[in-house]
Amino acid sequence: MSRPKRNEQIAADLHGAIDALVEEGKEITFANVAKRSGRARGLISGRAARYEDVRVRIQLLTKPKHAEAAPPPDVRGSRDRSLIRELTAENEALRRENQRLAAIAKGLRNGIVARAAATAQADLGTSESQMADLERRRAARAARRASTASAEPIK
Repeated sequence: MSRPKRNEQIAADLHGAIDALVEEGKEITFANVAKRSGRARGLISGRAARYEDVRVRIQLLTKPKHAEAAPPPDVRGSRDRSLIRELTAENEALRRENQRLAAIAKGLRNGIVARAAATAQADLGTSESQMADLERRRAARAARRASTASAEPIK
């Protein structure tokens, strides 16, 4: 028997097994169809290209809720793309909101640090000259970091 005819025979056996299980009211699973048809379970659950009609039929019978909810195959791709666009737009909006909140938090932290520094200066009685000296050191440190960061990497 040629391969195409054998494949048709296998598919016919599987459809017959599905019909028998439906008539008996038994659960339609790959394992039950394999037992009923006398075929290997891997033959049914694998090789989707050859037995796609059997696979789809089993899935439709086992999951009717999903089968009813699913749109026809030609519409599904465009629906998926529109869902992806919608989720991408929502993700972008959330990212912008997150950046805005991070900027607010940074401003609050900077304000708190500035107030704490002013309070510490008042508490310690640090003179203006000492604070100016600290600011110069901080600026020099930042300048050194900036110059080393922009330097050409060593090869």
